Amino acid sequence: MQTGPRNFVIISKKEPNLDYFSEYELKILEEIINRYGHRKIPQKELSEKICDDSHVEIKAWQIARDKGENSIINYDYAFDKNLFSKPKAELTTVENTYLIYKYFTEKINAVR
Repeated sequence: MQTGPRNFVIISKKEPNLDYFSEYELKILEEIINRYGHRKIPQKELSEKICDDSHVEIKAWQIARDKGENSIINYDYAFDKNLFSKPKAELTTVENTYLIYKYFTEKINAVR
């Protein structure tokens, strides 16, 4: 629905599948939308600002974007390389889960 010469209201035809996003990513997206949502900005410019900001604030998204259009976001992009030397007692639940995932995927790939 067009509301002006350069402004549109986008009405989704179905509910988004937010299962692809972590709680952290959803929080960042909500903050970005709140940052720009109230402004009278043309839709194309608004979309670009939201996209650009989300890719700056979410490290894994920035790395994938830098690799090229439609690049797959690898789990490795979300974690620092020094994670492997971090003391176990200092690991967050997410970091520990990632290390377990990494261990098993390497074992599976070695068998193939």
